[in-house]
Amino acid sequence: MASTMPRSWQTVLWDGLSPHDVTVCSNLNPLDKGDFAGMELDEVKQDHSQWHEKFEKNPYNTRFPGGECYRDLVNRLESVIIDLEQHVAPCLVVSHISVIQVLLSYFRSSPIRECTSIEVPLHTVIKLTPMRGGGWSEEHIELHFDKETGEMKERVLPVKVSNHTIWTDQVTQT
Repeated sequence: MASTMPRSWQTVLWDGLSPHDVTVCSNLNPLDKGDFAGMELDEVKQDHSQWHEKFEKNPYNTRFPGGECYRDLVNRLESVIIDLEQHVAPCLVVSHISVIQVLLSYFRSSPIRECTSIEVPLHTVIKLTPMRGGGWSEEHIELHFDKETGEMKERVLPVKVSNHTIWTDQVTQT
């Protein structure tokens, strides 16, 4: 599953997958920043300080002018979560930080209003595996391209959830 944004497609197709193998889902598109589209939060803070103060106080419910708030995004992702829960085979989701924050909040069973504080590492596959009796185990696999060898390398990173480290470092090659 991938969002409709070009960078999601570029990520999905890098490994030679056929576009026919990918389900495109607009619900996986990032949080709509409306009038602030294309701006980083630092720029918004500088140019729209009053709005940014409201956002810092209540990021879950503060709507971007002409766009969405995280509460809207949570509602939009409800059908995606149901779809993911119904999969019986592994499923790859390629999306954006705001979407991944909401999905991780759900699968970690953490308070949804705190999803904006979940750190999402870049260039990393987050593997969630159902556990017997309910719940999910989580593994972070950092990907980087080694220019010297021309190989993609993986490193399993420690996962910090609620200040507890639950995985150890390993390095592998694919």
